Amino acid sequence: MRAWCGSSGCGWPTTRPWRSRRCTCHAASRPGSTAACSPTARSTSCCTTCTGWSCPAACRRSRRRSRTRRSRSCSGCRCTRRRSCSSASPATPPAAWSSSSAPSTAATATSSASSCSRPAGRRGRRSEGGRVRNSELDRLATEGRLAAAADLDLRSTSEQVDLMAEQDRVAVDAVAATRDRLVEAIDATVARLRRGGRLIEVGAGTPGRLAVLDVAECRPTFGVDDRQVVAVMAGGFDAVRSAAEHDEDDHDGGRCDLSALGLRPDDVVVAVSASGRTPYVLGALAAARAAGAYTVAVVNNAGSPIAAACDVAVEALTGPEVVAGSTRLKAGTAAKLVLNTISTLVMVQLGHTHGDLMIDVRATNDKLRRRARRIVEEATGEPPAVVAAALSACGDETKTATVMLLAGVGADEARRRLAAAGGYVRAAIA
Repeated sequence: MRAWCGSSGCGWPTTRPWRSRRCTCHAASRPGSTAACSPTARSTSCCTTCTGWSCPAACRRSRRRSRTRRSRSCSGCRCTRRRSCSSASPATPPAAWSSSSAPSTAATATSSASSCSRPAGRRGRRSEGGRVRNSELDRLATEGRLAAAADLDLRSTSEQVDLMAEQDRVAVDAVAATRDRLVEAIDATVARLRRGGRLIEVGAGTPGRLAVLDVAECRPTFGVDDRQVVAVMAGGFDAVRSAAEHDEDDHDGGRCDLSALGLRPDDVVVAVSASGRTPYVLGALAAARAAGAYTVAVVNNAGSPIAAACDVAVEALTGPEVVAGSTRLKAGTAAKLVLNTISTLVMVQLGHTHGDLMIDVRATNDKLRRRARRIVEEATGEPPAVVAAALSACGDETKTATVMLLAGVGADEARRRLAAAGGYVRAAIA
C-alpha cells in the first residue's frame, strides 16, 4: 500500500505511476504528518508551493480508492487539489522570451507582479476555461481534407511540388484578404508602443514557435530594446525544439504566463492560433483583457473564440491542408506572413528604417558589419572610406553615422538630434 503525504492534508502519494510528478516529502507517512511537501514537475511550472487538498481528513480513504490518472478529485467531497502561484523563483524558466533571445536563451520573467491559481494536476491538463468540444474541432476547416491531395502518395515528385506551391499561394491570398484588419492592428500597435507599451506575441505549438522566431529577429533587424518585443509559448524553452502538445490545453498556464509579464494597458498581445480555440492562448487572452491590454487575433478559421475575444481579428482562412490537419503547412505560412507584416510595419512606423534601409541594424558579426557599411553608403552617397570613418567614430551605430554624414555633424550632435526626433532620421536631418 502506498503511503500518503499528510503535510497540511496534502494527500499526494509518495510515488505516482504517471509522468515524473511525485511528492518529494521524505517523511511522508500517515495523515497528520507535519513534513513539508514540495511536488516537482516534469515541465515548466509557475509555482512550487504545495497548498494541499481542501477536503477533510474523513474523505482520505475514499480519495485513495477513487483517484485515477484522469481525475484529480476526491469522490467523498469532490474536492480538488490546488496550488498557488507565488513570487518564488520557479524551478525551471517560464515560457517567455525577450526579443534578444534565440530559442537557446530564456528570459527571467517572474510572477511577482501578479499571482494566479491553477490546478496541480499534470501540466497541460485541460481546465474549465479552455475546454473545446471534439465535435467543434472536427468541423474546423483546417481539420478537413483537401480533395486535390486525396491521391498525394500516388503522385510523382514534380506533381507533389506543384500542389504544395499551389497551396502556398492560397496562404498568400488569404493574408492579402485581411488587409483592412491588418491596417487596424498595426495602427493601434504603433500608437501604444509610442506610449511605452510592448508587443507580446503568444501561441502554442507551431504558432508559438512562429511567435518566438518573429520576436527573436526583431532586435538584430531593428535594434529594438529587449523588453519592447516579447514572445510567450506554451511549454517554454523545451517546446521550441521538442513538441509539447499537452501544454496547449493548459488554459491556466496561459493565464499565469501572461500575468507574470506584468501586463499594462498600453501593451499589445498578439494571440496566434490556427484553430482559434487553443486553451493556452485563451487563458493568455483572459490575462490580457484583465489588464486592459489591446489584443489581436491571428487565426485560420472563421468565427473562433479567440477572434471573438480580441479587439481585432486577422482571420487568414487557408482551408484544408495538403496533409490533412497539419497546420504547420499553409496555415503556418499565413501566420508567419501576418506576423512579418505586423512586426515589420510597426518598426518602420517607429522609425527603425530609413526608406527601405535597415538603419537600426546591430552590426554584431562580419556579415552585419558589411551590411551596415552598405546601408550608410546607400543612405548618404558617401564613398566607403568616409563611411568607415563615420562608423568608427560613433561605435558602429548605423543610424548615428547616417545622420552625421547627412547633417554634417559629430557623433554626439547626431545622437542628440535623433533623440529629439524620436529616432526618425528624416526629422533629425531636417
